[in-house]
Amino acid sequence: MMRGLLLFLFCALVFGARGTASGENRENYTVCPAIGGTRISAELSDEDAILGLADRLYEEKDFLRAAGEYLRFYSLFPDSQRAQDALFRAGLSYMEAGLWLKASAQFEKLEKDFPGSPVLPHALYLQGHCLKRAGRFEDARSVWSRTAEKYPDSQWGQRSGIERALSRGEQGDYGGALQDLMEVGPGNRFRDSARLMARELEDMDQIPRKSPLAAGILSAFLPGAGQFYLGRFRHGSVALILNALTTWGAFEALENDDDGLAVILLAVEAIWYSASIVGAFGAAHKMNRQMERDYFRELEQRYFFQGRNEPREQGVRLGLRLDF
Repeated sequence: MMRGLLLFLFCALVFGARGTASGENRENYTVCPAIGGTRISAELSDEDAILGLADRLYEEKDFLRAAGEYLRFYSLFPDSQRAQDALFRAGLSYMEAGLWLKASAQFEKLEKDFPGSPVLPHALYLQGHCLKRAGRFEDARSVWSRTAEKYPDSQWGQRSGIERALSRGEQGDYGGALQDLMEVGPGNRFRDSARLMARELEDMDQIPRKSPLAAGILSAFLPGAGQFYLGRFRHGSVALILNALTTWGAFEALENDDDGLAVILLAVEAIWYSASIVGAFGAAHKMNRQMERDYFRELEQRYFFQGRNEPREQGVRLGLRLDF
Protein backbone atom coordinates (compact mmCIF):
# COMPACT_ATOMS: atom_id res chain seq x y z
CA MET A 1 0.00 0.00 0.00
CA MET A 2 2.76 2.42 1.00
CA ARG A 3 4.78 1.52 -2.12
CA GLY A 4 1.84 2.30 -4.37
CA LEU A 5 1.29 5.68 -2.70
CA LEU A 6 4.97 6.64 -3.06
CA LEU A 7 4.96 5.61 -6.72
CA PHE A 8 1.87 7.74 -7.35
CA LEU A 9 3.46 10.82 -5.72
CA PHE A 10 6.67 10.37 -7.73
CA CYS A 11 4.78 10.19 -11.04
CA ALA A 12 2.74 13.27 -10.14
CA LEU A 13 5.90 15.30 -9.46
CA VAL A 14 7.58 14.23 -12.71
CA PHE A 15 4.63 14.96 -15.00
CA GLY A 16 3.82 18.17 -13.15
CA ALA A 17 7.33 19.48 -13.83
CA ARG A 18 7.05 18.60 -17.52
CA GLY A 19 3.71 20.37 -17.76
CA THR A 20 5.16 23.50 -16.17
CA ALA A 21 8.04 23.56 -18.64
CA SER A 22 5.63 23.09 -21.50
CA GLY A 23 3.52 25.99 -20.22
CA GLU A 24 6.60 28.23 -20.06
CA ASN A 25 7.37 27.43 -23.69
CA ARG A 26 3.83 28.35 -24.69
CA GLU A 27 4.23 31.71 -22.97
CA ASN A 28 7.36 32.55 -24.98
CA TYR A 29 6.30 31.23 -28.38
CA THR A 30 3.29 31.35 -30.65
CA VAL A 31 2.75 28.68 -33.27
CA CYS A 32 1.71 30.29 -36.54
CA PRO A 33 -0.30 28.62 -39.31
CA ALA A 34 1.57 26.61 -41.89
CA ILE A 35 3.21 28.26 -44.89
CA GLY A 36 4.19 26.04 -47.76
CA GLY A 37 3.47 22.89 -45.74
CA THR A 38 5.70 23.82 -42.74
CA ARG A 39 4.82 25.26 -39.35
CA ILE A 40 6.65 28.32 -38.15
CA SER A 41 7.27 29.28 -34.50
CA ALA A 42 7.80 33.00 -34.00
CA GLU A 43 8.83 34.59 -30.70
CA LEU A 44 6.42 37.36 -29.82
CA SER A 45 9.36 39.52 -28.77
CA ASP A 46 11.29 39.04 -32.02
CA GLU A 47 10.75 41.88 -34.50
CA ASP A 48 12.52 40.09 -37.33
CA ALA A 49 10.42 36.96 -36.89
CA ILE A 50 7.11 38.79 -37.10
CA LEU A 51 8.09 40.93 -40.08
CA GLY A 52 9.63 37.91 -41.79
CA LEU A 53 6.41 35.96 -41.32
CA ALA A 54 4.34 38.87 -42.64
CA ASP A 55 6.58 39.21 -45.70
CA ARG A 56 6.33 35.50 -46.42
CA LEU A 57 2.54 35.61 -46.13
CA TYR A 58 2.54 38.52 -48.58
CA GLU A 59 4.73 36.63 -51.04
CA GLU A 60 2.34 33.68 -50.70
CA LYS A 61 -0.47 36.12 -51.63
CA ASP A 62 -2.17 35.55 -48.28
CA PHE A 63 -2.75 39.29 -48.03
CA LEU A 64 -5.25 39.39 -45.17
CA ARG A 65 -3.04 37.36 -42.84
CA ALA A 66 -0.03 39.40 -43.95
CA ALA A 67 -1.88 42.59 -43.01
CA GLY A 68 -2.73 41.06 -39.64
CA GLU A 69 0.93 40.26 -38.94
CA TYR A 70 2.09 43.74 -39.96
CA LEU A 71 -0.49 45.27 -37.64
CA ARG A 72 0.49 42.86 -34.86
CA PHE A 73 4.07 44.08 -35.24
CA TYR A 74 2.87 47.67 -35.01
CA SER A 75 0.82 46.98 -31.86
CA LEU A 76 3.74 45.18 -30.17
CA PHE A 77 6.50 47.58 -31.25
CA PRO A 78 4.90 51.02 -31.80
CA ASP A 79 8.21 52.75 -31.00
CA SER A 80 10.28 50.62 -33.36
CA GLN A 81 11.99 52.29 -36.28
CA ARG A 82 10.21 49.76 -38.49
CA ALA A 83 6.72 50.45 -37.13
CA GLN A 84 5.97 52.98 -39.87
CA ASP A 85 7.11 50.50 -42.50
CA ALA A 86 4.79 47.87 -40.98
CA LEU A 87 1.82 50.23 -41.24
CA PHE A 88 2.70 51.03 -44.84
CA ARG A 89 2.94 47.35 -45.73
CA ALA A 90 -0.36 46.64 -43.98
CA GLY A 91 -1.95 49.21 -46.27
CA LEU A 92 -0.37 47.58 -49.31
CA SER A 93 -1.67 44.19 -48.19
CA TYR A 94 -5.22 45.47 -47.85
CA MET A 95 -4.93 47.08 -51.29
CA GLU A 96 -3.91 43.75 -52.81
CA ALA A 97 -6.91 42.16 -51.08
CA GLY A 98 -9.22 44.80 -52.59
CA LEU A 99 -10.19 46.21 -49.17
CA TRP A 100 -9.81 49.82 -50.19
CA LEU A 101 -11.20 51.54 -47.10
CA LYS A 102 -9.15 49.37 -44.74
CA ALA A 103 -6.04 50.18 -46.76
CA SER A 104 -6.91 53.87 -46.64
CA ALA A 105 -7.26 53.66 -42.86
CA GLN A 106 -3.70 52.32 -42.50
CA PHE A 107 -2.25 55.13 -44.62
CA GLU A 108 -4.27 57.65 -42.64
CA LYS A 109 -2.94 56.21 -39.38
CA LEU A 110 0.58 56.40 -40.78
CA GLU A 111 0.09 60.12 -41.42
CA LYS A 112 -1.26 60.64 -37.90
CA ASP A 113 1.37 58.63 -36.01
CA PHE A 114 4.41 59.34 -38.21
CA PRO A 115 3.94 62.77 -39.82
CA GLY A 116 7.63 62.92 -40.73
CA SER A 117 7.87 59.47 -42.26
CA PRO A 118 9.82 59.28 -45.54
CA VAL A 119 7.18 56.90 -46.95
CA LEU A 120 4.30 59.25 -46.14
CA PRO A 121 4.11 60.95 -49.58
CA HIS A 122 3.85 57.52 -51.22
CA ALA A 123 1.27 56.41 -48.65
CA LEU A 124 -0.92 59.47 -49.24
CA TYR A 125 -0.69 58.97 -53.00
CA LEU A 126 -1.91 55.40 -52.53
CA GLN A 127 -4.60 56.51 -50.09
CA GLY A 128 -6.05 58.67 -52.85
CA HIS A 129 -6.23 55.61 -55.10
CA CYS A 130 -7.95 53.60 -52.36
CA LEU A 131 -10.60 56.26 -51.85
CA LYS A 132 -11.13 56.53 -55.59
CA ARG A 133 -11.56 52.76 -55.94
CA ALA A 134 -14.08 52.91 -53.10
CA GLY A 135 -16.08 55.47 -55.11
CA ARG A 136 -15.14 58.43 -52.92
CA PHE A 137 -13.77 60.66 -55.68
CA GLU A 138 -14.03 63.94 -53.77
CA ASP A 139 -12.15 62.52 -50.79
CA ALA A 140 -9.50 61.11 -53.14
CA ARG A 141 -9.01 64.50 -54.77
CA SER A 142 -8.80 66.14 -51.36
CA VAL A 143 -5.97 63.79 -50.34
CA TRP A 144 -4.16 64.27 -53.65
CA SER A 145 -4.49 68.06 -53.42
CA ARG A 146 -3.03 68.05 -49.92
CA THR A 147 -0.21 65.74 -50.99
CA ALA A 148 0.65 67.87 -54.02
CA GLU A 149 0.75 71.03 -51.90
CA LYS A 150 2.72 69.53 -49.00
CA TYR A 151 5.28 67.58 -51.07
CA PRO A 152 5.81 69.57 -54.28
CA ASP A 153 9.34 68.19 -54.76
CA SER A 154 8.40 64.54 -54.22
CA GLN A 155 7.48 62.40 -57.21
CA TRP A 156 4.40 61.28 -55.25
CA GLY A 157 3.31 64.85 -54.64
CA GLN A 158 3.78 65.63 -58.31
CA ARG A 159 1.91 62.50 -59.38
CA SER A 160 -0.90 63.40 -56.98
CA GLY A 161 -1.47 66.65 -58.85
CA ILE A 162 -1.81 64.71 -62.10
CA GLU A 163 -4.12 62.13 -60.55
CA ARG A 164 -6.42 64.85 -59.25
CA ALA A 165 -6.83 66.17 -62.79
CA LEU A 166 -7.32 62.75 -64.39
CA SER A 167 -9.94 61.74 -61.83
CA ARG A 168 -12.04 64.75 -62.83
CA GLY A 169 -11.94 63.68 -66.47
CA GLU A 170 -12.89 60.13 -65.56
CA GLN A 171 -16.08 61.53 -64.01
CA GLY A 172 -16.88 63.52 -67.14
CA ASP A 173 -15.68 66.87 -65.78
CA TYR A 174 -13.39 67.61 -68.70
CA GLY A 175 -13.34 71.34 -67.99
CA GLY A 176 -12.14 70.67 -64.44
CA ALA A 177 -9.51 68.25 -65.72
CA LEU A 178 -8.31 70.85 -68.23
CA GLN A 179 -8.03 73.50 -65.52
CA ASP A 180 -6.09 71.21 -63.15
CA LEU A 181 -3.70 70.17 -65.91
CA MET A 182 -3.02 73.78 -66.81
CA GLU A 183 -2.28 74.56 -63.14
CA VAL A 184 0.54 72.00 -62.92
CA GLY A 185 3.53 74.07 -61.84
CA PRO A 186 6.89 74.47 -63.60
CA GLY A 187 8.65 72.39 -60.94
CA ASN A 188 6.53 69.33 -61.70
CA ARG A 189 8.41 66.71 -63.72
CA PHE A 190 5.18 65.90 -65.61
CA ARG A 191 4.33 69.48 -66.55
CA ASP A 192 5.11 69.07 -70.27
CA SER A 193 2.86 66.02 -70.57
CA ALA A 194 0.12 67.81 -68.64
CA ARG A 195 0.27 70.82 -70.96
CA LEU A 196 0.20 68.67 -74.09
CA MET A 197 -2.81 66.74 -72.83
CA ALA A 198 -4.54 69.99 -71.85
CA ARG A 199 -4.11 71.38 -75.37
CA GLU A 200 -5.74 68.31 -76.84
CA LEU A 201 -8.55 68.47 -74.32
CA GLU A 202 -9.29 71.96 -75.61
CA ASP A 203 -10.02 70.32 -78.98
CA MET A 204 -12.61 67.92 -77.51
CA ASP A 205 -15.40 70.01 -79.08
CA GLN A 206 -14.10 68.97 -82.47
CA ILE A 207 -14.84 65.29 -81.84
CA PRO A 208 -17.45 64.14 -84.41
CA ARG A 209 -20.73 63.70 -82.59
CA LYS A 210 -24.22 62.55 -83.45
CA SER A 211 -27.11 64.98 -83.11
CA PRO A 212 -29.71 63.75 -80.57
CA LEU A 213 -32.26 66.13 -82.11
CA ALA A 214 -31.69 64.74 -85.60
CA ALA A 215 -31.96 61.18 -84.32
CA GLY A 216 -35.27 61.93 -82.60
CA ILE A 217 -36.78 63.74 -85.61
CA LEU A 218 -35.80 60.96 -88.01
CA SER A 219 -37.45 58.39 -85.76
CA ALA A 220 -40.54 60.58 -85.57
CA PHE A 221 -40.86 60.59 -89.38
CA LEU A 222 -40.02 56.90 -89.73
CA PRO A 223 -39.61 54.64 -86.68
CA GLY A 224 -36.13 53.14 -86.74
CA ALA A 225 -34.63 55.84 -88.99
CA GLY A 226 -32.96 57.54 -86.02
CA GLN A 227 -31.26 54.26 -85.07
CA PHE A 228 -30.09 53.83 -88.67
CA TYR A 229 -28.61 57.35 -88.50
CA LEU A 230 -26.66 56.29 -85.38
CA GLY A 231 -25.40 53.12 -87.03
CA ARG A 232 -27.54 50.87 -84.82
CA PHE A 233 -28.98 48.88 -87.68
CA ARG A 234 -30.28 45.95 -85.64
CA HIS A 235 -32.19 48.25 -83.28
CA GLY A 236 -33.50 50.27 -86.20
CA SER A 237 -34.74 47.16 -88.00
CA VAL A 238 -36.52 45.90 -84.89
CA ALA A 239 -38.18 49.30 -84.32
CA LEU A 240 -39.29 49.51 -87.96
CA ILE A 241 -40.74 45.98 -88.04
CA LEU A 242 -42.56 46.27 -84.70
CA ASN A 243 -44.15 49.60 -85.58
CA ALA A 244 -45.13 48.39 -89.06
CA LEU A 245 -46.72 45.17 -87.79
CA THR A 246 -48.60 46.91 -84.98
CA THR A 247 -49.94 49.61 -87.33
CA TRP A 248 -50.96 47.03 -89.94
CA GLY A 249 -52.72 44.94 -87.30
CA ALA A 250 -54.66 47.95 -86.02
CA PHE A 251 -55.94 48.84 -89.51
CA GLU A 252 -56.87 45.21 -90.15
CA ALA A 253 -58.86 45.16 -86.93
CA LEU A 254 -60.70 48.34 -87.95
CA GLU A 255 -61.57 46.90 -91.34
CA ASN A 256 -62.99 43.84 -89.61
CA ASP A 257 -65.00 46.04 -87.21
CA ASP A 258 -63.01 44.75 -84.25
CA ASP A 259 -62.79 48.11 -82.49
CA GLY A 260 -61.61 46.69 -79.20
CA LEU A 261 -58.59 44.97 -80.75
CA ALA A 262 -57.87 48.07 -82.86
CA VAL A 263 -57.76 50.27 -79.74
CA ILE A 264 -55.38 47.88 -78.02
CA LEU A 265 -53.07 47.68 -81.02
CA LEU A 266 -53.09 51.46 -81.48
CA ALA A 267 -52.17 51.89 -77.81
CA VAL A 268 -49.30 49.43 -78.26
CA GLU A 269 -48.24 51.28 -81.42
CA ALA A 270 -48.16 54.58 -79.51
CA ILE A 271 -45.80 52.97 -77.02
CA TRP A 272 -43.55 51.53 -79.76
CA TYR A 273 -43.55 54.83 -81.63
CA SER A 274 -42.66 56.91 -78.57
CA ALA A 275 -40.02 54.40 -77.50
CA SER A 276 -38.39 54.62 -80.93
CA ILE A 277 -38.10 58.42 -80.69
CA VAL A 278 -36.92 58.50 -77.06
CA GLY A 279 -34.56 55.59 -77.65
CA ALA A 280 -32.88 57.28 -80.61
CA PHE A 281 -32.54 60.57 -78.69
CA GLY A 282 -31.02 58.85 -75.64
CA ALA A 283 -28.75 56.61 -77.71
CA ALA A 284 -27.25 59.66 -79.44
CA HIS A 285 -26.38 61.22 -76.07
CA LYS A 286 -24.92 57.93 -74.86
CA MET A 287 -22.78 57.56 -77.98
CA ASN A 288 -21.45 61.10 -77.58
CA ARG A 289 -20.53 60.50 -73.95
CA GLN A 290 -18.76 57.28 -74.90
CA MET A 291 -16.78 59.05 -77.62
CA GLU A 292 -15.71 61.68 -75.10
CA ARG A 293 -14.65 59.01 -72.60
CA ASP A 294 -12.71 57.13 -75.27
CA TYR A 295 -10.98 60.32 -76.34
CA PHE A 296 -10.00 61.15 -72.76
CA ARG A 297 -8.73 57.60 -72.10
CA GLU A 298 -6.67 57.68 -75.29
CA LEU A 299 -5.02 60.89 -74.06
CA GLU A 300 -4.34 59.26 -70.68
CA GLN A 301 -2.67 56.33 -72.38
CA ARG A 302 -0.64 58.56 -74.66
CA TYR A 303 0.71 60.94 -72.05
CA PHE A 304 0.74 58.98 -68.80
CA PHE A 305 1.18 55.33 -69.79
CA GLN A 306 -1.54 53.97 -67.54
CA GLY A 307 -1.27 50.44 -66.17
CA ARG A 308 2.47 49.73 -66.05
CA ASN A 309 4.25 48.41 -62.97
CA GLU A 310 6.33 50.41 -60.57
CA PRO A 311 9.83 49.24 -59.56
CA ARG A 312 10.08 47.30 -56.33
CA GLU A 313 9.93 49.57 -53.29
CA GLN A 314 9.99 48.84 -49.58
CA GLY A 315 10.41 45.15 -50.34
CA VAL A 316 6.88 44.95 -51.77
CA ARG A 317 5.91 45.15 -55.42
CA LEU A 318 2.65 46.81 -56.31
CA GLY A 319 1.26 47.60 -59.75
CA LEU A 320 0.42 51.28 -59.83
CA ARG A 321 -1.48 53.40 -62.25
CA LEU A 322 1.25 55.70 -63.53
CA ASP A 323 4.73 55.02 -64.85
CA PHE A 324 6.23 58.03 -66.60
